[in-house]
Amino acid sequence: MGQAVILGQVVGCSEPLMLRLLAGFDDESACRQLPGLPNHPIWILGHCGFTMSRVATIFDEVEVPATDFSEGLPSEGPRTSFEIPTICRGSVPTSQGMTYPNLQRSQEIYAAACQRFAQAVSQIKDHELHVDLQWHDGPISKINLIARVCFHNGAHNGQILDMRRALKMPRVIG
Repeated sequence: MGQAVILGQVVGCSEPLMLRLLAGFDDESACRQLPGLPNHPIWILGHCGFTMSRVATIFDEVEVPATDFSEGLPSEGPRTSFEIPTICRGSVPTSQGMTYPNLQRSQEIYAAACQRFAQAVSQIKDHELHVDLQWHDGPISKINLIARVCFHNGAHNGQILDMRRALKMPRVIG
């Protein structure tokens, strides 16, 4: 089994880990912005899902799915996709539930993005893992970008755990 396949399996493991942290949240609590905490769970699902989709696009050359992420600003009515300006780097999460898809749809979008990212990583040829590409502040190898995205997801998992503690929700890990 090659390195890329193993890395793809590692990426795939992050899907159930994040989704597990959402036990007990509903549409209202998952979109609640608490004082002193940076992001709420629905924003995190969209933000991490979009990040994985963008990186997957670099690897598999398939566009970010417009059914999950769209370029416009939020419109009226229930959302079925994330509007990119509301979840991209530097955006400010809002507690206005109509800005985002509901929790179930947000989880579906995140899961699909994670599965796609895992598949895209698995398809990289091992000798290409150390090839540099451009990402935010400068060049980074594919293997380091994969690790960075996994760490990024883990950092946001910690934010969900912080929110669970602030809301006095029961533990979901050990």
